[in-house]
Amino acid sequence: MEDPKYLQIYHAVTARITEGFWQPGDKIYSERQLAVVHTVSRLTVKRALTKLIADGVLEYHEGRQGTFVAEQQAPAVPEVVKTRTIGVAVDNHTPAFASYLLQGIHDALWDKGYHPIYCNTYAQNQQIDEQIDSLIDAGISGIIFSPMIGTQYYQTNVRIIDQLARRKIPVVLVDRFVEDRTLSHIVTNDREAMRELTRRLLDTGHRSMLIITGEEATSTRNRLKGIYDAYEMTGIDRSLARILPVPEKEFFETGMLEKQLYEQVAAMDDITAVIGLSPTLLRAGMKLTRTLPQSITTASVAAGTAEAISDVTAIGPIYRMGLEAGNLLVRSIEDPTTPITQLILKAEIIPREQ
Repeated sequence: MEDPKYLQIYHAVTARITEGFWQPGDKIYSERQLAVVHTVSRLTVKRALTKLIADGVLEYHEGRQGTFVAEQQAPAVPEVVKTRTIGVAVDNHTPAFASYLLQGIHDALWDKGYHPIYCNTYAQNQQIDEQIDSLIDAGISGIIFSPMIGTQYYQTNVRIIDQLARRKIPVVLVDRFVEDRTLSHIVTNDREAMRELTRRLLDTGHRSMLIITGEEATSTRNRLKGIYDAYEMTGIDRSLARILPVPEKEFFETGMLEKQLYEQVAAMDDITAVIGLSPTLLRAGMKLTRTLPQSITTASVAAGTAEAISDVTAIGPIYRMGLEAGNLLVRSIEDPTTPITQLILKAEIIPREQ
């Protein structure tokens, strides 16, 4: 996905300086000219120029009109004046998840004299670049980041991670990770937890199960692998796990599902259990199976017992995830030699009666 417009102008101006089109001390195009060239508003141009000036690429000369290439060029990646402030860019796709995670982060940071600034990354692809830029410009010392879910956001996640690396801003990923970037992260044992959960269902006689999948993410992908593991370990044909993708974010926002999905589920007259790969997906599965005549057992993951609405639930240690992420980030800030740390926390499988 393309950078925001103001960043495109930022990079275009720096490229012309690097190429020698503008030399140190030269006056560059006016705001109006840049707006015409790039087909944007002058407000967008002004934002790009403000950042270029802040980064030492351009400067104003007192008594002269216009903007000029700085006589002394700043480094290509300017250092940011650090504060004891931590950016927290995570999603709030369930109230319990956000509550437990942020409480853990809060407790870790405040205990060490750091202060968090939070922005929500759930379904925020249009704004997330500007939000992260704003955190960086505010001088954050580090960031805790939950990669956005969905294949359409892969490039956004990579761009954010690479930008943080260029700025030398320590980062710890939580709940998910980006597979081709080796970074510190704190996650739960999604594959093992879902394997155990599915085996419990298989051991009690369930065979044909409806598996509700949604947006792509390392967490949901590993949960699906765990389901397949359980079928293979018990020697049961894994084709009995009926995979049904649903538009997860759309359902999260509207609570509505297409008629076609109901028709597909109605044709599955042999299923006896439904597994949602997230709490949102479980709710979708429960809605889709509500009209089936047979009794349906439910299973999913949750951030805490209060959120567990299924018959069998994998409860993730989300508070501890936040606590560990906060502690690890502070160590990375205060000791840059801290090695990359990847911590996998164990979920607990519980039946509803507990």
